[in-house]
Order: sequence, then C-alpha cells, then structure tokens
Amino acid sequence: MKPNLLDFSLFPLSDWRQFNERLSGNNARRVLIVLERLESDSELMDFLGKILSAVQLNLEEDTLLLRLTKGENISFSRLSQVQPVRYVLLFGIAPRQLGLHFSLPPGQPMRFGETYFLHTSALLDIFEERKAKARPKAGALWNNLKQLFIDSNA
Repeated sequence: MKPNLLDFSLFPLSDWRQFNERLSGNNARRVLIVLERLESDSELMDFLGKILSAVQLNLEEDTLLLRLTKGENISFSRLSQVQPVRYVLLFGIAPRQLGLHFSLPPGQPMRFGETYFLHTSALLDIFEERKAKARPKAGALWNNLKQLFIDSNA
C-alpha cells in the first residue's frame, strides 16, 4: 500500500490555556520544559533548578515550565504562538502529548525548523538514579544540555 499524504495518527489535544495554573516561569530564554505533574514535587523542582543552573539557566526567569499528568495532551503549535519557544525539553513526556507528528529519539537533541527538542527520561527517574549513586541518565542529560546551551551557539 502506498503511503498517503494524510496517513498519520490523530489524538485529542486540549487547549493549552486549560493548563494555565500549571504553567510557570518568565520564559526569557524561550525554553519550554514539560514534565509529569506529581503530587509533591518541590524536591524535584530544586533538583531541576540545579540542573539548569549548570548550563546558565534560571528555572523561574529563563524557562516556561508545564506540568502534565499522564494522558494529557496539548497543542504545542498553539502554545508556541502565544509563548515563543526555541528549546523544548521533554522529561518523560511523549512528543505526541504535545501534538508533535514526528518522532524524537530519546536522549538526542533534534532541530525542527527553528526549535530544538530534547526528549529525555522522566525527571523523577533521573533524581532517583542520582540518589542511588548511579548516573548514566544524569550524565546523558548533562551532555545533551551542554550541547544545546553551552557548546553550540544555537
């Protein structure tokens, strides 16, 4: 069977404005961070802040943070029309949850148009790994963030 121009998956997307209470940050450097919403995540947010500070990003000032629960989908296209985004960091969130119709290889930064995407492990998995004194996921994340924000002039 020949591939058809309209041969792609459809999935329901919510209007990003429904998630306004779960959006935070000033987005000064146009970095969207999407991660899973957890009941108690203050320790994880401190951990994320430390990760970002290593690449000269401030969680509150430089990024736009969005917390989704499992199964929630939004339209990245609509969100990016209102909140300009140059980088998208997906911590354990599938690209399709943002309505993206392309695949992102885990742990490898990809550029689509003018936007850089990084699909990586869930922040909780990286945090728990660090507490267990192992660091393969954290090391991979560091290399990717360094490539995006320090080594390149992207």
